[in-house]
Amino acid sequence: MVLTREEAKSVFSHLHGADHLFLALLYGTGMRLTEGLRLRVKDVDFSCDHILIRDGKGAKDRVTMLPASLKPLLVEHLKVVKRLHEKDLQAGFGRGQLPFALERKYPQAEVRCRPKRTPLRARFRSPVDRHGVGFALLRVKEVEQHLKAQSGHETDAPGRGRPDARATE
Repeated sequence: MVLTREEAKSVFSHLHGADHLFLALLYGTGMRLTEGLRLRVKDVDFSCDHILIRDGKGAKDRVTMLPASLKPLLVEHLKVVKRLHEKDLQAGFGRGQLPFALERKYPQAEVRCRPKRTPLRARFRSPVDRHGVGFALLRVKEVEQHLKAQSGHETDAPGRGRPDARATE
């Protein structure tokens, strides 16, 4: 579904913080959802104002521009996330998984990545909740459903409930 400018503005008006930033990155750069979810800090080049998208459609890498309006928001978000990561590391968490076969190749690296054991009564939070990506996706779905209901889009199936579908069949 392609949104008009007014519909896009309506969606953005309902989002704040990391949710807004994530959707704005997708919208402003032309990234696909999975490309946005795979985006890493090292793939953003602030000096050249571009983003390297790895393993995109067709398993190819490509470069897209970093919108100037999002640059300060992204820098601020990365500062907040870095502080959170440092706090997690001090608590014995915050390490990532090793990609592909590196876990087998470097078994000692895997041991270091395991978090400390904590009592069961400790409070756990999902990484998705902490970083807002999962919430952003749920929020986008809610807004999309709301917009579909407002515009009369009952379904995505061609010819049913879509104003752009051909009336004669």
